[in-house]
Amino acid sequence: MGMISKMQKRKKEEKKKAKRKQRGIAATTALIGSVIGVVGGILFAPKPGKETRKQIKDKAKSANETLKGNSIKIKDNVSEAKEKINAYLEEKKKPNFYVEKIEKCEDIECEDIECEEDICKEEACKDKVCESDI
Repeated sequence: MGMISKMQKRKKEEKKKAKRKQRGIAATTALIGSVIGVVGGILFAPKPGKETRKQIKDKAKSANETLKGNSIKIKDNVSEAKEKINAYLEEKKKPNFYVEKIEKCEDIECEDIECEEDICKEEACKDKVCESDI
């Protein structure tokens, strides 16, 4: 009985596959028919075909120019971001990245008498890194 049930199961699966394939073909045919109908409707509309074709051509050119303009802007933005990221990463790769920043501030003394860290609160050194931040 096991072999017969397997054969029956296989036949059912094959029938399901065949039905799915038929549905796919029917959907594709319907889609192609719809496209042909739309194109035919546009070309055979009350406007002369020459005007309609010119209108389609003009809109296609306009869309193409818009896409080109947008793609150039996107390309420029991506290039700029890439340059910034690469510059940042190169700066981080330097072995003395933090040491250089600290050395620039070592000679500056904080004007605040109560300040324990001489370089932290000095205005000229606000964007620098303190030893305590490392």
